[in-house]
Amino acid sequence: MKRTRNITKSGRRPGAPAFTLAELLVVTGVIVLAMGIVVPSLHGLFNARTDREAEGVFAAMLTLARGTAIEKQTYALLHGGTGDDGAYWVGVFSQDPASGKFVPAAGTTPKQIAGHMGFGEVSTRYVSGSSYLGSIDDDWENFGALNVIFASDGSLTTTVDGLPPQFDPTHAVFTGASRVKVWDVGTATLNETGVRAVTVYEHKLLKLRTARQAYLQASGRFIVINPYTGQLIEDEVE
Repeated sequence: MKRTRNITKSGRRPGAPAFTLAELLVVTGVIVLAMGIVVPSLHGLFNARTDREAEGVFAAMLTLARGTAIEKQTYALLHGGTGDDGAYWVGVFSQDPASGKFVPAAGTTPKQIAGHMGFGEVSTRYVSGSSYLGSIDDDWENFGALNVIFASDGSLTTTVDGLPPQFDPTHAVFTGASRVKVWDVGTATLNETGVRAVTVYEHKLLKLRTARQAYLQASGRFIVINPYTGQLIEDEVE
């Protein structure tokens, strides 16, 4: 004779222990608490990973710019700024011997910085000591437009024969079709002296903020560029 089990409509055998409302509330509380601990940690982990990817692209382009300067025995630079699509882009330019103006270096392609990250100037125009200036609040697009210049011997410099670099504003990366154009010269300053340090920050978040100085003071990080090797050296903002 086949034995059967007495099962209730809920699928539970009579007498089986059940969760009380208090126990369910405790379990739910524990889950919420755990999520509160894990989610911020994951957010910080993802942000750190995005930071490193952005710095990796920037560092690689710096190496390419320095190598171009040494190979061509002329000035070369990395230009960074907000692209026509709203993202942050970096590209390598070299000085054209005929015109003296800077054009995209042959064989190079501008790169978009990963995620929402961007880079900004560390100059007396926007930074005093370790503090950002209020001018960033209104001039944030020009804060993000920067040049890192290398001389023919690979050393870091801020000028080209004593003057700011002169770009060719008619080049396709500034005026071409949508698939070729990268930067909008109407919203970025091109012919600026070079910088020796940069700020890494969340580019799209800065765009959305109104108190940008306070935001950068809380989350921006200084990165110094080695004047002899072109490599990045991190420096904390106090």
